[in-house]
Amino acid sequence: MDDPAYVFGFWPPLLYFIFIVLSTLRLDFWLSLWTGAVAAMQQLLLALWLLPLELGGETIENSVYYHGSRSVALLLAGLVAGFVALSLRRQFDNSVAAAQARDRITNLFGQHVSPAVVERLLDADLASETRPVCILFLDIRGFTAMTRTRPAEETVALLNDFFAEMVAIVDRHGGIINKFLGDGFLALFGAPLADPNAAGNALAAGHAMLAAVDRWNSERPRQAMRVGIGIHVGDAVTGTVGSPQRKEYTVIGDAVNLAARLEQLTKETGSRLLVSDSMHDAAMPDGATDLGPMPIRGYGEPVRVWKLA
Repeated sequence: MDDPAYVFGFWPPLLYFIFIVLSTLRLDFWLSLWTGAVAAMQQLLLALWLLPLELGGETIENSVYYHGSRSVALLLAGLVAGFVALSLRRQFDNSVAAAQARDRITNLFGQHVSPAVVERLLDADLASETRPVCILFLDIRGFTAMTRTRPAEETVALLNDFFAEMVAIVDRHGGIINKFLGDGFLALFGAPLADPNAAGNALAAGHAMLAAVDRWNSERPRQAMRVGIGIHVGDAVTGTVGSPQRKEYTVIGDAVNLAARLEQLTKETGSRLLVSDSMHDAAMPDGATDLGPMPIRGYGEPVRVWKLA
């Protein structure tokens, strides 16, 4: 083991490869290449210093070409490690960018957006614009009174269970929950993702919600729910609003106000589902009852309303 030629032909020089491989952990191409270059130079210099090397050499252990090829192998190992580190760095950066994009979508739309919608939103243009949107408001009737007789934990659990079914219905019909409003919510169809059948999907979602409420009441009579739903389709301003630290995607305009008024009007008309005249024209629902022009708070002229349930 004291013979330098023997040492160079044994395992100690292989330790250089361990340091070259470990250099990839820094995900730095130039560090890996530098590590390989230093290892190659050190081995060649040590061989020139400790061994009687010749260009030809009587034995392979004393050949400059032999030790030079070993140093070249170390340099190539550093180069390969550098490319591996570069590839890993790119994958890591892409993963971070994807995670940040998903965090941005979650920040704008909340955690109640389905994964399938999130994937589509990552490639969507969320620029502020005026666009046709179908708006659905749902409110639980008399829920405030129900909270007076229930503990807070039971109230929250009840809302979570009920909203879980409603959100699933909205997801299935291509909509998103824009925001929760205490014991109700606002759902959007046709924004931020364009949907040529937004009105039909919103109407189908409304009927599915009422069917789900009926099932809920039959299965949980002691926690029976009554709901009112208003749906309207029209142009609205869409975009992100808020502070630099917290932004939210929202819809603003007369269309949103009218949908909210229709939901409130279900109390006065004894209905569960009301739609506007424009919604009726867009979706052409069967069995709709024309309630005629009705006065709506905030509107100078009566608005024609249709009762579906």
